[in-house]
Amino acid sequence: MQTNKKNNKRIQLHQVGIFSRLLCWLMVSVLTLTACRSKRTQDLGWAKSDYGAEIAKRLTDLGARPAGSSACKQAADIINEEFQKLGYQPELQAVSGLGDNVIVKIPGYGLRYNRKDYSKARKLALGKHLGQREGAAIVMARYTTVSGENVTEANGLSDNAASIGALLTLAKQLKTQKIGYDVVLVALCSNQTEGAQTLLNSLSAAEKEHLSVVYELRNIFGGSRLYAHSGWNSLNKEEKYQRRLPVYQIVDLALEAGLGSKHSPFESIYTNQAGFMVASPLNKAENVVYREFTLNTSDYRVFDEAGIDTVYIESWNYFGKNLEEIKQTDSRLYSESNGLIAGTNFDNYTKLLENSSAEQLSKRINSSAFIVLKALYKGALDSQPNTLNY
Repeated sequence: MQTNKKNNKRIQLHQVGIFSRLLCWLMVSVLTLTACRSKRTQDLGWAKSDYGAEIAKRLTDLGARPAGSSACKQAADIINEEFQKLGYQPELQAVSGLGDNVIVKIPGYGLRYNRKDYSKARKLALGKHLGQREGAAIVMARYTTVSGENVTEANGLSDNAASIGALLTLAKQLKTQKIGYDVVLVALCSNQTEGAQTLLNSLSAAEKEHLSVVYELRNIFGGSRLYAHSGWNSLNKEEKYQRRLPVYQIVDLALEAGLGSKHSPFESIYTNQAGFMVASPLNKAENVVYREFTLNTSDYRVFDEAGIDTVYIESWNYFGKNLEEIKQTDSRLYSESNGLIAGTNFDNYTKLLENSSAEQLSKRINSSAFIVLKALYKGALDSQPNTLNY
C-alpha cells in the first residue's frame, strides 16, 4: 500500500514536471513569435506610407513632361528638393539640350562573397565577384514622359511618375539601412535614352568595372503585376546564367520575404514565363524562348549593350500564347487601347485611379522600392554586407 502511494506520487511529480516544461516551451515560443512579429512590423512600418504616391501626384500635376520642356525642368527641381529634404546632396548632370539627370551617391559598406558551398557552375558564373569586398549598383528611373500621337490627356502616372515615387521611397529607406553596395540613385532626363547614355559616358573604366548591376524602374503602376527582366545580353548562351543571376536573386528574395501572401503588405514580383519562341532581338535569324527577358526597350538597354548586368522592373502581363496576347493589362477597362496604358490617354492620374485606387498606387510604389531595397541589401549575387565595417 505504501509502495503504491509512493509510485502515485512519483507519477504526479513526473506529470507536473512535463507540464512545467511544456508551459515553459510555450511561453518561450510565444515570446519569440511576438518578438519576430514586432521586428517585422517595425521593419515594415513604412509599407503603407503615401510618401511615394504623393511625389507621383506632384509630378503628374505638372502635366506632360517631355524632355527639354519647362515642366521637365520643374520636375527635376521637385526631385532635387526632395533628395535634399532626405539629407542627400544631389548632383545635376546636364543632358545635352534636354535637361538634367539628378544623381545621389551613397557609399556602401562593402560586400563579401565568401560562401564555400557554391556549386561549380555558380562559382563559374560569379567569376570575379567571389571574395570581393566591394561593388556598386545604379538604380534609375526617368522623370520625363513620352506620349504617342493624338495623346493630349496623359500626365504620365504609370510612365513614369510612379517610378520616381518608388525611387524617392527607396532613398528614404536607405537612410535607415546599412547597405553593402555603393548605391547611385538617378532620376533620368530622357526622350529616347539620352539620360542613360550621358550617365554611362560619365563613368570611368574603373567605375564600370566596379559596377555590379543596374536596376531600372519604369511603368510600374498601370500593368497587371510587377515583373523583373534580365537584359538582352543574357541571350548569349555562354553567359545566360551569369547575366540572369540578379533577376533570380530578386525572385528568391520575394519568395523568402513571402511577398504577395496574405501576411505581406507588399506585392510579389514575377519573371516572364511566356515560354513561346520569338525572334532574338540580337539576331532576327535566330529564335529564342521568350522567358526571363522582355522585348520592351528602355534606358536599361544602354547599360545592357555595354555588357553590364541589368534588371528592368515594370508592370505588365506576360500571360499569353503569342506576342499578340501579351499586353500591359488584361483589364477590359483598357480594351480601347488594346490593353496598353503607357503613351496613351489612359496614362492619366485621375483616369487610372478611377479604375484602381490611391491605396493600390501606394502599394505598387512601396512594393517596387522594397524589392530593390532587399536586393541592394543582399547583393545581386547572393552576398552579404561586410558587417566588419559597421
